[in-house]
Amino acid sequence: MRIPRKRDYMHIDTVFTQVKKNIWVMLGIFSRKAIKHEGEDPVQKILDVTTPKNNGLKIIQFNRKNIEEPVYFESLEDLLHDISINDLGCKEVTFIFSGNNEFPYDAREQWTDSCNLLDLKEGVVVGYDRNDKTIEAFKNAGFEVVHVKDLLQQFESGDTSPENLKDTFIMMPSAELSRARGGFHCMSMPLLRDDI
Repeated sequence: MRIPRKRDYMHIDTVFTQVKKNIWVMLGIFSRKAIKHEGEDPVQKILDVTTPKNNGLKIIQFNRKNIEEPVYFESLEDLLHDISINDLGCKEVTFIFSGNNEFPYDAREQWTDSCNLLDLKEGVVVGYDRNDKTIEAFKNAGFEVVHVKDLLQQFESGDTSPENLKDTFIMMPSAELSRARGGFHCMSMPLLRDDI
């Protein structure tokens, strides 16, 4: 995927991250609804009047076995949905949007790496505590939200263990890290895991 040449989208981690095989956190501007201008906030519609909503985005998926016949997608959401269904064998796909897809929080929280999460194991992610609306969206999707300080105390007291965590958003302090424009996914090294 070629990302639009805008400072907001430094690299792919700032646009989307896979949370589980069937759950993605994504910047709403690349959703189906945004590409079709459905349900747009009136103020945002006025502010975006001079730029096409998809920023000229073309999403093309190439298959090594059949390189001559690529598949085209209207939105990033369509591509990620296709990956979860056809490549990962999921029956349903859920999208969690940056800033709960509410203007102006969507863009503001994307700027502080709301999509740039580190997946410690399927469904257990680390992200910044300052992205309130994105955290609200995770709660709405059934995730438990816990501050890292509280989680470490739970580990030490034996109330829980890393093995028992599932569908959890771990909030990390973000004052300095997010100011430096770095999120957990882009600041980590790849991990080899058995569960993927």
